[in-house]
Amino acid sequence: MKKIIYLLMIVFSVSLTAQSNVRVEEFVINGSLKKSDPVSAGLGRINAIKLNLKVGDRLYSKLTADFVPLLVLVPPSGVYKITYPDEKTFAATYNGIIDEPGQWLIYIVGDSTATGNYTLLNKYASVGSMNFNNSLDYCDRVNLLLSHEKAHFFFLKGKEIDDSGIWESKINLENDVAAEIYGNKNEYFKTTIFKSSNYKLSKSEFTYTADNIAKCLGSGWTKRENDWHNVLGNDNVSQKIILFAEKSKDKRYVKIILSKNKKTKEAADYTISLIISDLR
Repeated sequence: MKKIIYLLMIVFSVSLTAQSNVRVEEFVINGSLKKSDPVSAGLGRINAIKLNLKVGDRLYSKLTADFVPLLVLVPPSGVYKITYPDEKTFAATYNGIIDEPGQWLIYIVGDSTATGNYTLLNKYASVGSMNFNNSLDYCDRVNLLLSHEKAHFFFLKGKEIDDSGIWESKINLENDVAAEIYGNKNEYFKTTIFKSSNYKLSKSEFTYTADNIAKCLGSGWTKRENDWHNVLGNDNVSQKIILFAEKSKDKRYVKIILSKNKKTKEAADYTISLIISDLR
């Protein structure tokens, strides 16, 4: 089977070598199988991409096509990892932890007569980007969470909560009340970091959190603060928001929300939440 490697024209080569040990990416490769592409008697008509990977890296690849596709990963050892298409969606999906360092090949495969367009969606997280150990300080955790936004927090999703499109997050910030990931597209990370019935204490914590986030983000972000406003459709809830928006093309943002939920005319509960997402 190794002979196939030498028959192939590598149509894409994607560099995932990180300048630091933290890198998270999402990238899409659109291509097509043509009659001129090589055919393997053992597999079928093939295109390929080349990736350089390290042990412990995470890789998710989802192949959809005009034809019934097969997705095959070939590590340096040459031992094939084959994923077959789903019976309902006809998408072939790989989701795993890299166990061999070096150059990997991903084969986009159809049968010997297959032609047509395909889309290969890839999500990647370097081994260092998964290192959320207890020795990290607050800013390290914020910046790691921001790096995972580039793959819509895919690798941080835990158990889905009641098929609701809400996942438990494997990672939180620091002593959070709850941390969750929302959505099936353009996902966002939301963590509840503080609850109290004391307004003065809540306002102090809100300002303290915003100041800390500003220090973590640095000069590449803008800050905007909105005064109290009612939440649409619920006159009992009002919010005050501080938004940090990235100046670069990634357009990520960090939103800190102080929510006031009126219990009576005199009393209210206060919650501070932090959201990380983007403007895509």
